[in-house]
Amino acid sequence: MPGIIFAPDAARRAGEAIRLGVKMPGTYPRMGRLVDDLPDEFREWLIDFGDSGCVARYRVEDDRVTILAIRHQREGG
Repeated sequence: MPGIIFAPDAARRAGEAIRLGVKMPGTYPRMGRLVDDLPDEFREWLIDFGDSGCVARYRVEDDRVTILAIRHQREGG
């Protein structure tokens, strides 16, 4: 099993990509894709980073967007 490699520069770049990526759902909340088996107020937004990127799952309520989770695109769920 490979060891963990700490890469502070990559962590900073990932954080910046996520910070910028979640701005779009804040501006256009209904643009995200619907989440299977959940009501229409639950959405997902893809955030490009590296070879695959992240997925932000969020909920739209009236004029508010709440980010529920951010995960790597290769993770399940």
